[in-house]
Amino acid sequence: MKTIAVNAVLIASSDLKEDLVYKMTKALFDNQAELAAGHAKGKELSLKVAVAGVSIPFHPGAVKYFKEKGALK
Repeated sequence: MKTIAVNAVLIASSDLKEDLVYKMTKALFDNQAELAAGHAKGKELSLKVAVAGVSIPFHPGAVKYFKEKGALK
């Protein structure tokens, strides 16, 4: 049986400073284990999934983090 699913996306205004969005993205992924311990959905958080199939441009701060981790080229 085929089903559909919707991924959660954190959207940041382009007005936010690059460093702030970088730190937000880093905090989210660097603390994935704590998020998973606090909520079942935290177990689904992964860099590979985070950069797949997103139809809007990433904020430069998120791009910086994802490139550092090798999730984006």
